[in-house]
Amino acid sequence: MYFFRSIILLIFLFSFTACSVSASPVNDHVPVNERPMYGNIQKNEAMRQADEKFIQFILSKGFTRETAAIDVIKRGWKFFQNKNYKTAMERFNQGWLLDPENADSYRGFAVLAAETNKPRTEVEKYFQMALTKNHGSTQAYADFGWYLITQNELDKAIVILQKGLKADSKAYNVRSTLAFISYLKKNYPQACKWAKDAKENGDKLEKGFLEDMCQR
Repeated sequence: MYFFRSIILLIFLFSFTACSVSASPVNDHVPVNERPMYGNIQKNEAMRQADEKFIQFILSKGFTRETAAIDVIKRGWKFFQNKNYKTAMERFNQGWLLDPENADSYRGFAVLAAETNKPRTEVEKYFQMALTKNHGSTQAYADFGWYLITQNELDKAIVILQKGLKADSKAYNVRSTLAFISYLKKNYPQACKWAKDAKENGDKLEKGFLEDMCQR
């Protein structure tokens, strides 16, 4: 039954997207559903009605707003992995509309901003917003840490990652990211320790990284 409802949801998502694009003119020609949080614009009546139609359809098919948001956001990550950033943004926005407390929509906004070379202030803004939300995963901590590594902000990344472990002792990929930072700092014993902890936690580790760090 869930699979059947999920297929219906997928079909409706595409029809909803088509309607919202046509009803969403903006000054710089970027449709609002391709902007984080629909660009925070003041929606007109047609847009508000489209939002309500979307939400009521979700509820009528047996979803809650929270469970539907999880499903929609997961689809967004699949589009992101296929480098279809336009549709990924549309799904993250729909997830945000359904459940503004789900951290993974904001994480999606942040990662898309980073991937498309938006200013650092914008990327960090959405990561910080993700860290304040109550629903969804704690994956934003690891992703934020990796982003800060690319900005050569290793100490700031450590602070964020340590906060991730306090928020969720099983936070995925936080330990493996701390292991990589220890490697960059040439603290190989610490890298070995974090890599062992990461393996035990089920984090993703590059093949041979643990052995390499522990043999140095």
